[in-house]
Amino acid sequence: MTITLDPVTHTYRVDGEIKRSWSQVSREMGLSVEFPEAAFAHVENARARGTQVHAYAADYILRGLPPPYDLVDSTDGQPYVHPETVPYLKAFEDFVLASGVSPTAIERPLYSPELDICCTPDFTTKIGVYDIKHTDKPSRTWGLQLACQAIAHDVLATRAIVWLRPKLKTRRYEVHSSDHSWNRIFTAFDFDVVREACAGIHGPAIKAWKALEGR
Repeated sequence: MTITLDPVTHTYRVDGEIKRSWSQVSREMGLSVEFPEAAFAHVENARARGTQVHAYAADYILRGLPPPYDLVDSTDGQPYVHPETVPYLKAFEDFVLASGVSPTAIERPLYSPELDICCTPDFTTKIGVYDIKHTDKPSRTWGLQLACQAIAHDVLATRAIVWLRPKLKTRRYEVHSSDHSWNRIFTAFDFDVVREACAGIHGPAIKAWKALEGR
């Protein structure tokens, strides 16, 4: 089986056949985060920062290389790493050093025959799927994303969020896992929600999950 992801169109293909992504399904089923118009500029800035965080975490830090903080792009004279991104990357470096995590794959697209869907964890280990987050607030949508990834990787895998928080005074990052569930990220409904969503069913799990909003 050959799984590919077009980085420009974000289109997954399995043996040449186009497949859905979890982000596509979650939007269609009303399970993704919606932002008010007033927050659009802030969100776009955060997305741009997130793109750099993920790119340098994957291409450098997880492979044991220091990000090129001081290199300059000769085409426009701008740093490869935006100054606002640097504290997040340093926080992730701290996590990798402290945890000793050893990825078995980094940003490798996965396919779930059960769900007929593709997804891409930021990195995986033999026993876990990991996603890196950099926003100021947590989201229960993270738990759903990781549930889809776990089904595609190993349904028994630990789901873990590495939440980069360099703005805090007491710590630079947090790790939240489904083994020590925190209900602002993980819920008991996550796997059933993902299965219902992929089947196009607004079933009891989705209703129960949505009922938790604001709690």
